[in-house]
Amino acid sequence: MTSPLNPKTETDLTTDYADSADSIGYDWRHPGVLPRKDLYGHLPIASSKSVKSAESAVPISESGLTSVLSPKAHFDRNEGYACFGDRTLLNLYERSMPDTCLIGVDVGTTNVKAGAFTPEGRALAIASAELRVDRPKPGWALYNPAELWGQTVRVLVEVLQALAGRFEPAAVAVSSMGETAIAIDVRGVPVHQAIAWFDSRTTEQAEWWTNTFGPEFIFSRTGLPILPIFGINKLCWVKQHEPEIFSRISRWLSVSDYINFCLCGVEAAELSLASRVMALDLRTRRWSEDILDAAGISPSILGEPVPSGQILGQISPAAAQLTGLPPGVRVVTGGHDHPCAALGSGVYETGLVLDSLGTSESLLVVLDSPVLEPKAAQLGFAQGCHVLRDRFLCFGGLVTAGAAIDWARSIFFPEMARDEAYRRFEELAARSLPGSGGVYFMPSLRAASPPHNDAYSRGVFIGLSTDSSSADLARSVFEGLGYAAYDCLRALQSLFRVEIKQVRAVGGPTRNRLLMEMKAALANLPFGVVEIEEASCRGAAILAGLGAGIYESINDIKRRVELRETAVQAPTGWPQIYHERYETVYRHIYSSVRDLHQRIARSK
Repeated sequence: MTSPLNPKTETDLTTDYADSADSIGYDWRHPGVLPRKDLYGHLPIASSKSVKSAESAVPISESGLTSVLSPKAHFDRNEGYACFGDRTLLNLYERSMPDTCLIGVDVGTTNVKAGAFTPEGRALAIASAELRVDRPKPGWALYNPAELWGQTVRVLVEVLQALAGRFEPAAVAVSSMGETAIAIDVRGVPVHQAIAWFDSRTTEQAEWWTNTFGPEFIFSRTGLPILPIFGINKLCWVKQHEPEIFSRISRWLSVSDYINFCLCGVEAAELSLASRVMALDLRTRRWSEDILDAAGISPSILGEPVPSGQILGQISPAAAQLTGLPPGVRVVTGGHDHPCAALGSGVYETGLVLDSLGTSESLLVVLDSPVLEPKAAQLGFAQGCHVLRDRFLCFGGLVTAGAAIDWARSIFFPEMARDEAYRRFEELAARSLPGSGGVYFMPSLRAASPPHNDAYSRGVFIGLSTDSSSADLARSVFEGLGYAAYDCLRALQSLFRVEIKQVRAVGGPTRNRLLMEMKAALANLPFGVVEIEEASCRGAAILAGLGAGIYESINDIKRRVELRETAVQAPTGWPQIYHERYETVYRHIYSSVRDLHQRIARSK
């Protein structure tokens, strides 16, 4: 492609180019680049003499210089520009042609994060913004849709500013928490605050499904146990308690789908998040007519399910102006945060387990097909669509993982700054010996976790005596998290007949060395911490690249995306100590207190 330039003086060319740059808010005289489409026809030229003409003005590589410019042209490695006689063509290739990057956004429980990544998966810039949770009543938890979008805009602006034009985004995709959705009307305006996944008001709705269909039927269709957190219970709650608002709902969008809608105006229901509604038939990957008919909900409210890594459209002019993303950037479907983290962590195949730690913890195993056996429903395991097409996932894990640490931290060090309190809490726990002086902690602060399916279960400290120290209690919190994850891992391996070869951990709590060593001791398998910044963001960015054609296939991703992992070794003697205590005490705690917790819940 060539761009003939009319003969002009150096001053004329400089003025033209500066005017063109100013029209898009860019100063060409500063380091950086223009969007690719503005390079043609506006090539910056500087010289000690007047310039008469130029025959070609395309961005080129060093190897292409002689064929495109002239046999006399050369590439100056030290100065980074191409020379042609007495003329210097600035900003060619390295300076004029920005490298491609991919943008991943993760809207989590407590933060919105955005990251720019190279096609090799290296983080270029990361930004984070906190999310507020409104708690108008005990057990209720709400997000403001305007804040979800506003904080997303904020982190995107920060990332784009950090790139400073050195990299050009090709596409953006969004990962998000599951079981949380935004109801919009026909104009696209939210009509209700987003009920958070951990909002506990929907216990009654979950019980209705149990009594009406039974857990085996629901699991045989959706691969999910009946739990209050799933999306259809929230939709049914609105229908029952706020019928006027329900009548105005045109579409019920997951958080990721809502951000996509704000970015490009397209309403879609991405499959990995759709499978967290408890209304998607996993075999057909279509909405279950039986379930929706029973709930009195039209499938049009939920939208047409679409796979991850699919282009929805280009960013809208309004969103481009707000975020700083250049016009033409493609918006690609992302997915549920845990599967996105698996993709970002290289967990592509069976035999690998992703231990994704955050506010909650998800133990995730890749499946070739769903296993819809009734026993799995009884134990609380969940299955769903992977962000890898034609693959499925089994989820175990803990409802409260990082949340349990945060709760304990706030009690032990209530007045201390957050980061300092976390450090002090870990140091305190390290003062106690393995076994925590006989103190045990069951971290069911919001509900039980697989292999137990019990919304009434709550946390327990047991084994307390006058000899128990604050260090024992602190250490027991970390040990309880390790025991609970191991409890889940054992059941998952047995039930789904998966030969687990390795566990890869990601997320903020992996910075806690004590917790990682405990988990490695209990897993008694190769255990590693994946050294990447924001696995869910990176997974979303990879999906953006897959949709935009940066990657040809999953095998191409495996070849090109870099992965760094640090092995975690359990201290000598810990595996024996922890396995003995798990078998003799911890695995019996839930059954010992189950009935008491149900009585407590019903007496409130």
